[in-house]
Parts: sequence; C-alpha cells; structure tokens
Amino acid sequence: MLAAILAFLALVPKAATQAHAADMPNIITNSSSNYRIRIEYPTLQNPKANSDIAFWANQQASIFIQGIEDIQNLESGFFTLSITYDKDFYSRRCDSLYFKIVVDMGDMQPGIGLATFTYDKRDGRSLTLNDLFGKSSGLYPFLAVYCNKALKTQLQNAAPEFFRVIDEMTTIEPTNYSFFTINPDGLTFFFPLSQSDKFNMTEMTVKVPLREMKRFSPIRAYWSK
Repeated sequence: MLAAILAFLALVPKAATQAHAADMPNIITNSSSNYRIRIEYPTLQNPKANSDIAFWANQQASIFIQGIEDIQNLESGFFTLSITYDKDFYSRRCDSLYFKIVVDMGDMQPGIGLATFTYDKRDGRSLTLNDLFGKSSGLYPFLAVYCNKALKTQLQNAAPEFFRVIDEMTTIEPTNYSFFTINPDGLTFFFPLSQSDKFNMTEMTVKVPLREMKRFSPIRAYWSK
C-alpha cells in the first residue's frame, strides 16, 4: 500500500482551486484519530500555474486519505503525509519547484518521493525539458553520459550493485530525466532511489551547467534573473 500511495502522489495537476497572498506559503492540514496531513505549496504569479499547483497539492491529500481508508487494519499505526517545497531560483521568466513527499505508514519504513514542476510565468504553461532548448536532438544521450559519470563520481567507493542501479537510472529514456528544476547556472536533475536500507538515501542529484548544454541552444530567457 505504501508503494501504491507514493506512486500516485505525483500526479500532474489538471484543474483549479483558490490562490493566496503572494510570497506566503499555502498550507493544507487535515487530521483524524489515525492520520495527519500537512502540505505546503507556494503562490505563483501566473493564475493558471497557481491554480494547477494548488489543485495538485489538494489532490495529494485526497489520494492519501483514500489510501488510508482502503487499509483494512487501521489499528496498525498512525499515518502521516508531509509535503514541503523548495524554490531556490527566482527567474523573471519561470517558476521552478521541487517538492519532497514523505509518507509514514505506521510501523513500515517511511516512504519518500518527489515531484518537480516548472511553469512559464507568461502563460502558465507547464514546461518540459524539451521546451527549454531550441535544439533537443541528442539531448538525452548527452544527459545519459553526463549524469552517469557524475553519479558514479559521487559514489566512487559504492558497491557494484549500486553502480548497476545508476546505469539503469541513466539510460537515454526521457522519463529518467523528468524530475528537474532550473538553477541559476543550469539544470538540477533528481534521481529517486529505492527505499532499501542498503542505499541509505532516497535520491541523488546532478547539476548540469548551462555551458555544457550550449549545443542544444538553451532558451536563456528561462534563466533570466
């Protein structure tokens, strides 16, 4: 059940809800005798993007509550959902967000997931990786090589089985690079890991400098400060 809930707690936003004062985090809270929810999300400048992210946040609470109701033995523990966000780069052209999702299902090991969103401030459009570049041909083979090398450099003394996981995470499939945010100097990619104790971590990150991606004609307006 924990894996199933985490799998759903990153659905793409598709509808609208209310906005709040600028620069103040919005907070969703809910609790009962066997669960507690706290979700934080920002207010975005573009009304469409703001509605989308608000809907997504409220959706996570609904999915979590439904998952709790589907568990037969509610006496097995107390369940919590916590979602926090980080926005470490304030671009004039886009909002780029990282969310950390922590699900605690009683006696089970807490599950940790993530979600990332990047919106164009002009029209509220959700930006994909390809949207950030004028020439995306060859982008994913480049990222596969760059991120594979970077991750293995971070874990020089890791066990061979860990290196095999890195190889699987950094193939050329675009889905491997779907978790990203814009940073002042380029892009940050997030790679979720297994919740297995042997890894002792839940994600790894790689920062790819903009200068390394010149050949793909990055649309520099998205990095305007």
